[in-house]
Amino acid sequence: MGINGQWPCPPIKGNIGDEIKINLANMLGNQTTTLHFHGLFQHNTTFEDGPAMVNQCPIAPGGTFVYQFKLRQAGTYWYHAHVGGQYIDGLRGPLIINDPKAPWAVAGSQWKVDHEHTLTLTDLYHKEAPYLIHYYLSPENTDLNGGAEPVPDTALINEAQGSKFTLSPGKTYLFRVINMGVLAGQYLQFDQHEMYIVEVDGVYTLPKKVDQLFVAVAQRYSVIVKAKSTASQNFAIVSQFNTDMFGSSVTPPGMNPVGTAYLVYDASKPLPQPFTLTPKPWDDTELIPWDKEPMLDGPNVRSITFSVDFGVDNYGSTRGYMSSFTYVSQKVC
Repeated sequence: MGINGQWPCPPIKGNIGDEIKINLANMLGNQTTTLHFHGLFQHNTTFEDGPAMVNQCPIAPGGTFVYQFKLRQAGTYWYHAHVGGQYIDGLRGPLIINDPKAPWAVAGSQWKVDHEHTLTLTDLYHKEAPYLIHYYLSPENTDLNGGAEPVPDTALINEAQGSKFTLSPGKTYLFRVINMGVLAGQYLQFDQHEMYIVEVDGVYTLPKKVDQLFVAVAQRYSVIVKAKSTASQNFAIVSQFNTDMFGSSVTPPGMNPVGTAYLVYDASKPLPQPFTLTPKPWDDTELIPWDKEPMLDGPNVRSITFSVDFGVDNYGSTRGYMSSFTYVSQKVC
């Protein structure tokens, strides 16, 4: 599913303080749709948040809707459909909100960057979402005692294999990394290039040097990468599913859990063979906010406990439960 005749869907970019206005015309023909802007608080504009039958009525085929709100947060976000599994089928894209006062934007800062790249991670399914969701929620899904999510077929970087990111020697780059996938958390590593984390989910952090990221579904990182001093060779980028998270015993035939891309210094030189990525988990609680705001104190009035679990409903479908209740969609909007 694309936007304005193109796929991958175009990025939405703005500056903090801008007013954004999106005129959405639903031309899907036989499906309703909405858009959700993932990570934005939508303070006083909850009706622009997108989840169908929760914050807004779904937009009927042939119908239109205007999303209009102020960009009050800076950082790396994304947007996606919020009806059925439409974002599984491609209706998703980056949402980038620039901040002239960001640590990497201030002139004279040691972290000042010269250019930006957006790098998305996705997990591609060869079957379309309506089938996947129907099977997942049906009593026919008895994989591992019922309820295991379908496993994706292929890991992608920027919705493809072999994407290229141009680098110039001696320059400094900001990579905005977004996992726009459905199920798979992914490890990400640049060959022979260190990454300095400077933003997580819209929060600036003190720079943290890492060799590898683990990016959960819907999570975003901004990392600074300093280019080599010469253009003597090109380098591989590798992403890899964390297959330990898959609850299913059914693996798609020919599954490729590895995505490949390249840092291209010289287009006339050959592209390297992708390296073997060895996962190196690390504790992201080590990250420190840029403003060093301390953690909130513990609750001083009362604590409310929710139990979260999976169970089988009266129809034999596996559902998520919170304190013994599962979500039931409204019947009328």
